[in-house]
Amino acid sequence: MSRLKSFYQGKDKAEGKQTLGKPFWITISVLVVLALVFFYLAGRIPTSPGAPGQDPYAQTIGPQGKRVFVDPDFAFSQALIDYAEGFAAIRREFKLILPINKYNFQNYMIYGWQLTTGSDEEKRQAGEISKFLDIYENSFPDE
Repeated sequence: MSRLKSFYQGKDKAEGKQTLGKPFWITISVLVVLALVFFYLAGRIPTSPGAPGQDPYAQTIGPQGKRVFVDPDFAFSQALIDYAEGFAAIRREFKLILPINKYNFQNYMIYGWQLTTGSDEEKRQAGEISKFLDIYENSFPDE
């Protein structure tokens, strides 16, 4: 048996040691793909459903005197639903790789009001997204 063939079977005869075989690398590949899918979906899965009848966009004045959301997670989850077309248009026009999530929202906030392509509804939503994300950002003054 050739040395190369024995390597792919997980054995290196020349050294007499067991090496990592195909099942190991397949498992690692699957785990990496699952991690990427999880990261992709992290910003798209609602995390805080809120109380029934509660306004997701309820606001108050924060410690720094700026408007903040009472429940920022609930507001963010609802915005993903209400402004889905606007988020998609921003992502498409400005070639943003990742969909919006709680860790990369700054680019969407900056580009929202700059949207020039798309339907009138997408442009309207993009403007609303910039306003929404400005208040959302205020909801986390320590970060």
